[in-house]
Amino acid sequence: FHPFEFWAVGFVFALVTIDLWRRGEARPGALVRGFATLVLMAAPALIHLALDRSSGGALRALQKTHGDAWPAPWDLLLNMGLPLVVALPIAIGWIRSDGDSRQRRMLTLWLLGTWISVYLPGTPWRWHQVNGLQVCVAALAMQAAFWQRIRWPSIVAVACGCVVLHLPYFVELHQQMTSCSEPHFISPSIEGALEFLSAKSTSEDRVLARPPLGGEIAIHTWARPYFGLPHKTLDWQAKRDQLDQLFDAKSSDADARAILDRSAAKFILCQTFADAICSDERLAPLGFTRTFNDAGVRVYRSGLGVR
Repeated sequence: FHPFEFWAVGFVFALVTIDLWRRGEARPGALVRGFATLVLMAAPALIHLALDRSSGGALRALQKTHGDAWPAPWDLLLNMGLPLVVALPIAIGWIRSDGDSRQRRMLTLWLLGTWISVYLPGTPWRWHQVNGLQVCVAALAMQAAFWQRIRWPSIVAVACGCVVLHLPYFVELHQQMTSCSEPHFISPSIEGALEFLSAKSTSEDRVLARPPLGGEIAIHTWARPYFGLPHKTLDWQAKRDQLDQLFDAKSSDADARAILDRSAAKFILCQTFADAICSDERLAPLGFTRTFNDAGVRVYRSGLGVR
């Protein structure tokens, strides 16, 4: 249970309660038990959220950086695909006909309630709320398929249409991937550098590395990356710009020292073919000594020389 999913779940629960009350099917005892179960399941996440806010609010800071963006309806359509196209008209038809199937009503309210909650003002982590759509969209699409008695040729046509519908999404994703820095996979030399860091670092050590290598540090070593995954890094845009200036050797010695002091980095993971700073002549004056070198992949460590 993600701390911020309580918003969407609570909103859907409220819609279901209103629907049951309107139909005279609401039992106060059952509603109280349902709400108590919801709060009990969400309690660990809510306690975690409260402790986070009392200790400085890292989750809240991450939300401000990544979680407040409004998902474009077109992006939702591309993410959900053709099942959403099938499910939406069926759900709207059931609402207009006021169908008596409780299962269909629950699925429809789940879909519409989650969708509405994503666009309500003040909703936190909007893209996380979208995760709640996947199950009900799939269930509604399958119910629609059996309800309309769709035959195998139609199912094949739907599958092909789904592929065609997702082509623009994959084209955009490919363009984003090709604009990423190399490498797109972990080479043996990078794997060796990560094994070296795993053997030589502790959980208190910080490592400077450009993305996407920064994201591999927390996975393969004990150390903490200064810049890991963008959506898990506070102020990731400012840190990315700092790393670009540092690794491209565009910073003066004073600015480079300031970045290194601010990051409290003990190790630097770099590549000679991609990073201008990845040389003994550039890093030695800053107090870093080369401790690993394999096919242009290097690890530098501070504290071994005079800084």
